[in-house]
Amino acid sequence: MLPSLFKWSWFVHASDVPEDLLEPCIFALKMFLRLLEESPEQILRASGYYLPGQDPATVNHTLTANCRMKVTFALMNSKIDRPAEAAPCLKKSIEAETKQGSWQKRDYKHGWSIQFFLNIMPKHS
Repeated sequence: MLPSLFKWSWFVHASDVPEDLLEPCIFALKMFLRLLEESPEQILRASGYYLPGQDPATVNHTLTANCRMKVTFALMNSKIDRPAEAAPCLKKSIEAETKQGSWQKRDYKHGWSIQFFLNIMPKHS
């Protein structure tokens, strides 16, 4: 069941997650994010996350950026509403995009554009 949750949480769109699965989805995404941030290249390559010929730094940046956005979206869901928990994830996303240079260039090949994310985030009053 757990492998299915991990796969499902990665591929499902944030708006399609039923309320009763939001917390398990957040858990799975946070665990995947931890794997991406803490595992050495050899482990990720052996797990099939890096395909032969792919640049590990680019793949890791893209997967990490997408996972951070998914975690942030889930935590900012009106049913969950935990912006304080989402803030560090969003901050890391902005720092990574700025370091990568895609923030200034709006280079979408490296994952989500932070500007795109900020434009579609629900406004909290």
